[in-house]
Amino acid sequence: MQKKFLNFLHRCDNKQELLDQFVKDFNQFSDDFPDLREDNNTKEELHQRCDVLSDELWEIVEDRKESNTEERKKIMESGAVENNLDFLTTCAQQLLQSELDKFKTSIQIIHDYYFAIEEKTTHELTGAITSELTFDGEEMPSVEVLNEGCDATVLASYVYPRLEKLLQMALKQQVVPDVTAVAAGAGGDKKGAKAAPPKKGAPATKETEADAPTEESQYVKEMREAVKVEKSLLRFRLVQIRNWTVQRLQDTRQTAINTYKKFDDWIQVAQKTEMDTIEEMCTIVKKAIEEEAKIQHELRIEFMDFTVDNSTLNFINPPLPKLESLEDSH
Repeated sequence: MQKKFLNFLHRCDNKQELLDQFVKDFNQFSDDFPDLREDNNTKEELHQRCDVLSDELWEIVEDRKESNTEERKKIMESGAVENNLDFLTTCAQQLLQSELDKFKTSIQIIHDYYFAIEEKTTHELTGAITSELTFDGEEMPSVEVLNEGCDATVLASYVYPRLEKLLQMALKQQVVPDVTAVAAGAGGDKKGAKAAPPKKGAPATKETEADAPTEESQYVKEMREAVKVEKSLLRFRLVQIRNWTVQRLQDTRQTAINTYKKFDDWIQVAQKTEMDTIEEMCTIVKKAIEEEAKIQHELRIEFMDFTVDNSTLNFINPPLPKLESLEDSH
């Protein structure tokens, strides 16, 4: 983007053509009316023509500044940075989805392992079902709504709505059903209907004692603890992905803001330097006017550079006349 803008700043214009035409007319006037160069009114007229040339060149510089500002505005409104931010957010969404898939698969493995120890079947009770992180039926939040003039404080405190929404959607999927209760209910159904309650005053039997709540086994406690650890890991990794993405988004936006400011500085520097080169050129021309001399060496003005090309001459000085011989030839 910076190279493209620099190439635009260095585009060609017609300042050199105006300068060449002025030098040509200036030297032609000196050849046609050499005696008038000494007249003060003539010098004043030539100074005025030099000022007119300077004004024309300054108008070109002003037009270039307006074009540069418009080009900077087009770059800012092109959406290139916003597309990059959207791409980063999409990458974060894919990372969050991968963590959810990994979490659901880990939970399935934990359930299968501990239920296999107790010779129970969990494939019908727990399925590794993962919801997609999508905005189906909802309006997808924008990546950001920052203005150009925002400072570093605003940028650091800004909360990216789409990323935060994705994080909340991902955190909601850490809920895991209590498979032990489901398994107990399924096991009771296999044993048949429950026995009728004992009559009033009858002594407790083995069947009624079996209906009393039993203490959870060691394997069930270990399974619950393993699930708890997986949830903790999931929350940690989801937040880490969010924080990493926020940092990348802030860095990308800050880089863009710095680049736009740099473009504005380049525009201001280019305008000032071009005007300085015009002033330097006018000084050379006015010096030739006061010295009543022609502009022999070619003047070069291009973008921010003004040079006097000593290797190129606008005219060739005529050779000195030969002295007459002092002796008569016979």
